[in-house]
Amino acid sequence: MARDNLEKNLSELLDLSRKLREANKDLRSKNSKLNMENKNLKEKLELTKNKIENLITKLEST
Repeated sequence: MARDNLEKNLSELLDLSRKLREANKDLRSKNSKLNMENKNLKEKLELTKNKIENLITKLEST
């Protein structure tokens, strides 16, 4: 009976471990995609900032 309990607990732990590894893998993948998206948005923001600064400079010189 104790052995059955132990086997059941071990099986549950192994199942939980597998699920957590899968969830961790998914989260790492999502994190990587979000980091790439963040990098791209920062680059777009910098380009837009530069364009606006150039427009302001042109307006000030006229």
